Amino acid sequence: MNVVIVDDDLEFAKLIEKDVSQFFSRLYDFVSIDIINDDFKRIEDYSSIDLVFLDIDLKKEYNGINIGQFIQDYFPKAIIVFVSIHEELVFSALSIRFFQFIRKAQYQTDIVKVLKQVKKYMDENIKKILIKVDGRTHVIKFSEIIYLMVIGHDLIIKTIDDELTIHSSLMKFMNQVDYKELVQIERNLVINLNYAKEVMRIKVVMYDDVEHNVGRKYQSNLIEKYEEFLLK
Repeated sequence: MNVVIVDDDLEFAKLIEKDVSQFFSRLYDFVSIDIINDDFKRIEDYSSIDLVFLDIDLKKEYNGINIGQFIQDYFPKAIIVFVSIHEELVFSALSIRFFQFIRKAQYQTDIVKVLKQVKKYMDENIKKILIKVDGRTHVIKFSEIIYLMVIGHDLIIKTIDDELTIHSSLMKFMNQVDYKELVQIERNLVINLNYAKEVMRIKVVMYDDVEHNVGRKYQSNLIEKYEEFLLK
């Protein structure tokens, strides 16, 4: 589990680090926590972020909204928790799809609630499936699947780090998957809403700006699932 804390108040960042470490270290085998206190451009150097605590009101060149937008675009599966001493800034944060908001003035109350919510979310969403390719077994997290595409009799599973091909129908694979963010938009294509930058009735734009048309048969279901996704 990779956690990043972005806050120009180093003392407060270390407080978050301590509480996060104590809470998650007993639950997961590996928990990495990094603090970014000054050089906020360093966020671009990460290859993976699972959870980020992000101060909205950074007194530097970058602000939390800009950094949050970058994280949302390049690490769409990351859980974003905004932090601020100014509670009214929650309204500015609404431009980003964030998970929760911690009030610094109510930190002791909020951090307990938020960490429990993060755990519940991760338990529900870090679901995995085992598949075999050329005799080798691969473990795939549903949350890391970007899309599923059928070509002929082969199913291509595109993930964040890999692209695997198995002999399967789309229906057969989806029957093994319990993950609401995977939504079919064409006869041969399923996309993960976590990696969609823009969703319209007739078109989906993914995080890498690749566009996919939406078949008429799937349009109503896509919009329904996307609205549920936004309300999570």
